[in-house]
Parts: sequence; C-alpha cells; structure tokens
Amino acid sequence: MDMRRWVVAATLATVLAVAGCNATPRAQVSCEGERCTAQLSGNGTLVTIDKIKTVVRLDSVDQDGAIVSINAKPLPLRVGQSRTIAQTMVTLKSITDGRVTLVLEPSQSAE
Repeated sequence: MDMRRWVVAATLATVLAVAGCNATPRAQVSCEGERCTAQLSGNGTLVTIDKIKTVVRLDSVDQDGAIVSINAKPLPLRVGQSRTIAQTMVTLKSITDGRVTLVLEPSQSAE
C-alpha cells in the first residue's frame, strides 16, 4: 500500500474509532463479549472494532479466500482458515457473492 493510501486508511480508521465500533456502508459488525463477527463487501471496505482494538480492511477477495489487513498488517486467508496477527485470532468463516465473513477475537499467543 502506498503512503497516501495508508494515510487515508489511517485517517478513516481514526475517525471511525472516535465514534466507536463503526464501519463503512459495506460492512457490518456484531460482538458477543470479545468475539466479533465482521462482514465486509468490496475491496477497501474498512471497519474499526473498538471492543477488541482492531481495524479490519478487506484488501481483495476471490472465491477461495481473501486478503485482509488487521491493524495495517496484511493477512491472506482461505475459507475455514484461522491465523493470529496483531494479537488477534482471525478466522475466515465464509465468502458468499464477494461478501467476506470473519470471526475475530483477542489472542494471547505470539505472532
């Protein structure tokens, strides 16, 4: 990501963080405790989840997987795969018609 795009994403994340758990119109988030489910549709969709101190951005998606950025760190995932990044366990639950569903929760394990 070039510096200009990063600055725009960081600025948007800051604005969203001030307002709480928010998203662009193409994202939805629900949380139970510290376990959150995020649905994102469209490259560049961004959501800030204050409850778990995580910013999620959908970078790209295809039928088998997606690349998401978690707190500005890119993470490639396949459907059903779980990985830990930026102190967050991320699971790519499903992809339906380009809409990505992720489950996120804090992780104590090392990256």
